[in-house]
Amino acid sequence: MQEAVDVFRQSAPPGAIVIADYQSALLFGYYVCGHGVVQTFLPMQPLFRAECQSYTVITPNSREFRFNGDDIEDELKSVSAEYKLSHGNNVWLFSAGWITDSAPGVQKKMGKLGCSPKKFGENIYWCSALLVPDD
Repeated sequence: MQEAVDVFRQSAPPGAIVIADYQSALLFGYYVCGHGVVQTFLPMQPLFRAECQSYTVITPNSREFRFNGDDIEDELKSVSAEYKLSHGNNVWLFSAGWITDSAPGVQKKMGKLGCSPKKFGENIYWCSALLVPDD
């Protein structure tokens, strides 16, 4: 995890937007921000935004704690529409956690969206060139 954090800090410019599923955002908040970046109180917002140093973290509040290949594109479209992101934005996708059975499908879908994940072990990866899909 420390290597992933170091690479992120060295690579992501100020103002970068990080999209993370719930379990990944728990880790990101702890290791990068030093504070929580997930929504913990009701009513739950569909997309939760938190500031982290010079970064913005957006966590889609899906019914699962993790991304999966079948719905990650729709989640990215929702984030893109809500926050008016485009291909020119510096968007990073971060995935890490203890529920790893969906990782192969997510990585395959990320590749189709124009991103090559940088892996740090079996269950930690960054995508630093994610192209947010247009509607």
